[in-house]
Amino acid sequence: ADGQRVKPQMFVSRPGPRLMSPVTLSTSAVAESPKSVCTPSARVVATFATPTAGGYPVAGSQRFVLGSAGPRLANVQPVGASGVATRVVRSVVRPGAVTKVANPGAAPPGGEASEVEHLDKLLFESEETQARLVVCFKQALASATRMKPAQLRVMAKLVTEALQVPPDALAPENMDMYFGRFDFDGNGELSEREAVKLFQRCLREDRVSRFGSYFHVDVPWRSPKQVGLSFVRELGAGGQGAVKLYQDEHGSSKVVKFYRKADANAGSLSELRDEVALMRTMDSPHIARTFDVFQDATFYYLVNEPYLGGDLTQIVKPAVDQGVQITQGWWRNIFVQALSGIAFLHSHFIMHCDIKENNIVVANADYKRPHIVLIDFGLATTFAGEGISGGTPGYTPPETVETNVWFPKGDTFSMGVVMLQLLTGRVPQLSKPPLIEGVFHTGVLDVLQAGGDWQEKVRSNILTLEPSLRQVKNPVIEDLLRHMLQKNRKTRWKVVQCLEHKWFQEQDEGLVIDPEVVNSLHGLAIQTAAQEAVLERMVERMNLAECRSLNEAFIAADKDSSGTLDASEVLTMLTTLGFPPEEQQTVLTALMDSSNSAVSYKIFMEKLLSFKLTHDTQHIRELFDELDQDRSGCLDKSELHKLVTGGLMDFETPDQDQQIMAEMDSDHNGVVSYEEFERVVMGRGQVAPASRRARKRP
Repeated sequence: ADGQRVKPQMFVSRPGPRLMSPVTLSTSAVAESPKSVCTPSARVVATFATPTAGGYPVAGSQRFVLGSAGPRLANVQPVGASGVATRVVRSVVRPGAVTKVANPGAAPPGGEASEVEHLDKLLFESEETQARLVVCFKQALASATRMKPAQLRVMAKLVTEALQVPPDALAPENMDMYFGRFDFDGNGELSEREAVKLFQRCLREDRVSRFGSYFHVDVPWRSPKQVGLSFVRELGAGGQGAVKLYQDEHGSSKVVKFYRKADANAGSLSELRDEVALMRTMDSPHIARTFDVFQDATFYYLVNEPYLGGDLTQIVKPAVDQGVQITQGWWRNIFVQALSGIAFLHSHFIMHCDIKENNIVVANADYKRPHIVLIDFGLATTFAGEGISGGTPGYTPPETVETNVWFPKGDTFSMGVVMLQLLTGRVPQLSKPPLIEGVFHTGVLDVLQAGGDWQEKVRSNILTLEPSLRQVKNPVIEDLLRHMLQKNRKTRWKVVQCLEHKWFQEQDEGLVIDPEVVNSLHGLAIQTAAQEAVLERMVERMNLAECRSLNEAFIAADKDSSGTLDASEVLTMLTTLGFPPEEQQTVLTALMDSSNSAVSYKIFMEKLLSFKLTHDTQHIRELFDELDQDRSGCLDKSELHKLVTGGLMDFETPDQDQQIMAEMDSDHNGVVSYEEFERVVMGRGQVAPASRRARKRP
């Protein structure tokens, strides 16, 4: 108020920002010092009103419309004859949609809007809410110390009164389901902390289901460059975002993961900041270390410890190269570390939700005694998207396939799949012949060849197929896996029970793994490395439009829709598309089957397009900020011209910048916002790849 700086933590997005304290802007203060009103993050068209009535703005003067990034306040104009309101045409708060100014301290009036404000206050003031929940927990228990399902329903009634929320806000019909989700130690009772977490989740899910997206994430607004990180190279990309290697100012390596905001689950995202804070304090040798989290308009960034020893799809090759004999005892040492990491997460009321070979990595270079670390925990559901459970087809437990809900014992099931696949050499490999079906991928190759939905086939297998355990050739391990892969969640073992199994008490090396199994895993590591190298090279050298053209050419040539092509056909297409001979051979090597006759392109191209899309989305944000020299949050004609002169895009003709300006300026106001810029640039797919940018730029 009165010209003071508005701090980032005062904003909560609903889905755009909502001021969490009363706002009173005097016309004189704004006019004298417009830049001090808000901190730089994003352009906003807004109306602030004063005075307020009961903590709320005067009717008709409380709407925000947010646009793209920009650091300054411009075009400040008084509104109304009294001069008590100020219109901010270009301000600087976070990007979002339309919302209103509110005062959480005041008793909310009636109506749907006030219900939203009340829920947001409960979620924002989490410490006060937790204290009330603890009181309700103790009242419901009387003299007991742990809570059973019947007592949870009693607590739910107390919570509705204490927090002044409607009974259906706590989904009483789903209390048994919630009980199972938060019974992390699997003893049929809830501790105080488990019960408090349960009701906090109920409030968040009610907020999203009734009123839409809720983003209370107090995460700093920065870019990797602003925190002193220098890009080194690409490491990969998944369905949620890119993974890149950076160096900090001291020369230490850091892995930065890019999570697209567009993919974020609104209900779980509100817990991201608390979860990252917990990651920093976690003291487990088997849990990935997270150093920082920040955001821009497009991504959340997680800065992690680099674990460059490879994941469990790659571990066999370097182990064999070091002369390690692959035995069941060697795998036992790896599995016990992974299960210990999961148990540690569960002790802190966190589910991993995406256990698979790729998310279990090696932290050292001693493959005889590898140090195992879990990565990407807790984020699979956050960034899965609204109404989607997260996880990976073939690893997701039956109860989650049926309900889209994760339970702690789901991690047990996923780890059981990983163990069985590694012990038998059946880690799924669907992007390069010879194609390998995982434990629950039986029949997938037929579906792929018929052009069907292979993921639906996997989901069906999860529900109905009983995996064969005989290939393990060890009745003790079979017994453990049988308990881990139970389709009934209630009879499936919890992780701590698995760690107590007699196999993990053994000290001998056990059976030597069958050479065919070792060869399969060894070949998988080589194939994975080759494909990652090709992906990195193609992302570096091709723009998105060229990647799309290559995919379209493959599809057009694939007359029987089998997902494979003859090698000679592929060479002809690559030549037509301008691939140099040495790159043609690299692509063929990565995709060719053992008979050197067929090329499997379908899943590889899906991965390439996803990788390139993620890469370009992040690069477009950086490109926009680089062009926006005056930090206005918009690009004018002279700034857009640098797309041509700077070699930042692959234009076909010198005057194409005129055409692209006309395309981008959809509202015909003479400038281009970030949203307009991104829409056209991503649609054209003509962002110059790094190799061509380096050649073109003066």
